[in-house]
Amino acid sequence: MRDALGCTKQLQIETIAFPGIGTGVGGLSLKEAARTMVSEIRKHVDGGTSLNQTVLIGFTKNLTCEFEKAIGEIIR
Repeated sequence: MRDALGCTKQLQIETIAFPGIGTGVGGLSLKEAARTMVSEIRKHVDGGTSLNQTVLIGFTKNLTCEFEKAIGEIIR
């Protein structure tokens, strides 16, 4: 994810989407994955970015809820 976010600067990408990385074969809990992903996005944005929109894709209701919680705790 860090590499993909880093490429957005280099390529001046304005929109990117990520599924719940690590929640399948990687074995991360939905909460851990969501918090880690949102934290990395926050760091990237704080460091300056060309991104206008980042989409987090929750393929399940539970993952969507964890993304929403993480955003509420980390971003807002």
